[in-house]
Amino acid sequence: MPQFQEYRAINYFHGNPNGIVSLVAVHPTDPTRLHWNGGQSFTVGTEGKHYATLKVYKLADFMRELGEDEDEFDVQSEAEDAIEKLYFKEFHCPLASEVRQSAAWIAPDGKFYPCRNNEHEALAKCLAVWFYDSLSDSRLLEEKRWVRLEESGAINYLGRYENRLTQAQLDTLGALLQVSSPTFQREIERELELAEVD
Repeated sequence: MPQFQEYRAINYFHGNPNGIVSLVAVHPTDPTRLHWNGGQSFTVGTEGKHYATLKVYKLADFMRELGEDEDEFDVQSEAEDAIEKLYFKEFHCPLASEVRQSAAWIAPDGKFYPCRNNEHEALAKCLAVWFYDSLSDSRLLEEKRWVRLEESGAINYLGRYENRLTQAQLDTLGALLQVSSPTFQREIERELELAEVD
């Protein structure tokens, strides 16, 4: 695996200016080869036609900020973490919305963060960075008492807080009853019957 020195936030849009923003590593000797999550190398074509670079993150700049007194491997690892956190904060700010029938994360304060049903983990990573400055995932949110709402209306409890909700989360689920289909409502009502308030 090559030692990456440059990372980019790219809009991989295939002609759509509202395309997906991804963090990629640039191959050290061939700038047309971009790596997603340190994995397989891809040539994504000519910049401007197939993708646009939104921001460049130079590893050396982040390593310099961390200092030279520490072990170089540790500094590089911390610098890569800092790049990933900054990328999430700059390009994937999670936005709370009005409640609607949707898969979502519900914060302990009742705020509603919708997502597609297969995107809970991606959103969890953004929320963990944004609220807790951590590169964790859904495990951290569950520890912090967030509720994972499935597309069906079911609550997926993991960890020690099964059936225990904050009053604000209960209020959000109650609001969902007013804007949801009968099937979704039935699932929410079933969850509310089992819930205990903290």
